[in-house]
Amino acid sequence: MAHGHPDYGVAAPSEITFSLQDLAELAARLKSIDTFDRRGRLVWLDDFEDGLVKWNTATQGTGAAVAATQDTARNGGYSCKLTTGNLTGDYAEIGTYLYLPRIYTVSGLELHFATDDSLWKLEVSLNIFDGDTVYWSGWRYYDDANQLDVRVGAIYQTIDTNQRIYIDKHCFIPAKVVTDLNAMRYKRLLFNNTVYAISGILLTGASSTAAPHLAIVVRFTTREDVSKAMYIDDVIVTQDEP
Repeated sequence: MAHGHPDYGVAAPSEITFSLQDLAELAARLKSIDTFDRRGRLVWLDDFEDGLVKWNTATQGTGAAVAATQDTARNGGYSCKLTTGNLTGDYAEIGTYLYLPRIYTVSGLELHFATDDSLWKLEVSLNIFDGDTVYWSGWRYYDDANQLDVRVGAIYQTIDTNQRIYIDKHCFIPAKVVTDLNAMRYKRLLFNNTVYAISGILLTGASSTAAPHLAIVVRFTTREDVSKAMYIDDVIVTQDEP
């Protein structure tokens, strides 16, 4: 931050104000939700302050539900609460669709999650439909095993078995997966306080005639016969990632 210029320009000196030439920092100070990883150009975001109007929902099990809630939030006053049913394998899910960028670039999907519960699985997917093929990308996390996996086609590849997170509904854990849509490979995964260099892992897919688009899916699953709750907030999609 330079000293000696007014906040509306850098041409004239000032005795009492400081200029702010880093616009990303300015946005952060104005309560932008995009503060965890500021690389890339913003394509789309949602902080659930307007409810679930941008999302499709799906559930399985007695008592399973998806709702906007004021129980907790990373920013603002709302987050999305995913509540599973009360049997092992029951889940709650949100999903949405975006256009496929005309010029393929390196794209990212970021979100933040929090919970008070244990014995669950969280899966996050960014799937790319190019008109001929669907390419699957994303990650999943098992809390009890501290296990983090990335998706490779219809299966997952484990990249860490010691990724511990703090369990509290007010402690939102950040995660961002970055994929190279030109080379159809991963670029990196940021999870909690760790950056994983995973550019050696290729995206794999299957034939699909669906029109070009991006699909985001977030699924939360209980792994015992007890209902669980997970909070999701600040979902961000970027392109032009370095």
